[in-house]
Amino acid sequence: MVPLRIIKNGAVRSCAVYKIALGAGVFGSIHYVPVWFQAVQDVGAIESGMRRLDIEDVPTATAIPPVAQTLGGPLFLSAAQMAFFNELIQELAAGAPGPGPHHKCWAAARPIWQILSSQKLVPAVVQSYSNGLTSNRLTNRHRRDPSSLQLKETPKPTPGPGKVLVRIHAAALNHREHFMRQHLYPGISFGAPLLADGVGTVTAVGPSCSARATTDLLRRRVLLTPSRGWASDPAGPEDPRRFAVVGGSRAYPAVGYAQDWIAVPEAEVEPCPDHLSDAEAAALPLVGLTAWRALVTKAGAPLIAGDAAGDKRRFNVLVTGIGGGVALAALQFAVARGCDVWVTSSSADKIGRAVALGARGGVSYRDSGDGPWEKQLAALLPRERPYLDAVVDGAGGDIVARTVRLLRPGGVIASYGMTIAPKMDWHMGAVLQNIELRGSTMGSRAEFTDMVAFARERRIAPVVSRVVRGLDDLAGIEALFEDIREGRQFGKLVVEISSSSDDDAGAVADAKL
Repeated sequence: MVPLRIIKNGAVRSCAVYKIALGAGVFGSIHYVPVWFQAVQDVGAIESGMRRLDIEDVPTATAIPPVAQTLGGPLFLSAAQMAFFNELIQELAAGAPGPGPHHKCWAAARPIWQILSSQKLVPAVVQSYSNGLTSNRLTNRHRRDPSSLQLKETPKPTPGPGKVLVRIHAAALNHREHFMRQHLYPGISFGAPLLADGVGTVTAVGPSCSARATTDLLRRRVLLTPSRGWASDPAGPEDPRRFAVVGGSRAYPAVGYAQDWIAVPEAEVEPCPDHLSDAEAAALPLVGLTAWRALVTKAGAPLIAGDAAGDKRRFNVLVTGIGGGVALAALQFAVARGCDVWVTSSSADKIGRAVALGARGGVSYRDSGDGPWEKQLAALLPRERPYLDAVVDGAGGDIVARTVRLLRPGGVIASYGMTIAPKMDWHMGAVLQNIELRGSTMGSRAEFTDMVAFARERRIAPVVSRVVRGLDDLAGIEALFEDIREGRQFGKLVVEISSSSDDDAGAVADAKL
């Protein structure tokens, strides 16, 4: 069977219609014209075919189609090339202005991140390149932008068997949605509701729910799980084909938390820590889960705080790119576990705010007159333990080369993303030092439970950078995405959808659904 998603693809569908029309005309002519010669003029099969042309014209007629195909390719490729170049130049002027190597990215089929001198230009140039290739101007139609934000009205859901109805109070943005809107994330659906972080109140339970749904969840705030298809295996999803982060996902097109109401399985909610506001709670799920797995499961950060042997044990951690949600969550978790944490950032203000959250210090990842940042960081490490046990990194790039001499033998680099480029270099020095590079993606349902329990026990409150109120404030939400593009945020960007204080009056009526 041909998957329906392939048939729905516009390019495939257009080619199929064209081939149907071409086949109808060509095969109709090929079949019925010779039949007419045979039936009416009583000629044989060979002669009926040849009567369509004079015998001396057959070689020439046979040669014309391949010659036309050979000429058509270069001619129309040149036209397409000029259209693409013109479109790309306009897009670059708008998205990545100024002279530089990125204005020559059309010159060779090389990865864009290998051409650019500044990796910060990669997202803008990639978007310009994609827009140049997908422009519909040749058909005299306005370019359709499936990534533009739209507000859609849908019926209020009713919880089915084993499901609970949640009135969503707040949802939070991630870099993931930023990349999705640039077509840089796999398995996306532009028709599905966005956002993988959400908090809400259970207002009704469906049939066949457990006693827990009524006693522990009903009329209580809950955190909505940010992913599906991964139960508890610490190595990775039990069935990778079923695992996906929700929100704009092709695998789970009905699940996304940028909406007023949602019906979800009762197993996909976790009681919300009482000390969190709605905005703080919405900021926790995906970044908290990602940071927890990278720091605890992958980097092996021990629980030192409160331990009788805490004064004797130390664990030095570097968290790169402080200011993003995952990096801040990793910092907060590491400090709460008793680790010593250092950070990197391009902003002295962000480093100062990280120190206020418990970091021991930090350096700018922009090299300066004081030398490479890794040497500046080495000078900050304690004399009695002048090395790192682990690096928690979401940027990629040259992180291995930068930290290989800072890590202890057998140290760990836990990589949860690559915002600079989708490739990293591996160095022989890391091999000789027995350094381990461990990829880390989101986390399991069991890790989500452990993370929320730790946040509740240690009263950890995620850092919220800015809040926009209302799903209908599309301009405000676009401004949040602009903060991500420009790297202005320090913490999570949240959309407040409803107030949890409004639920007390309506919870009983809703619960009767």
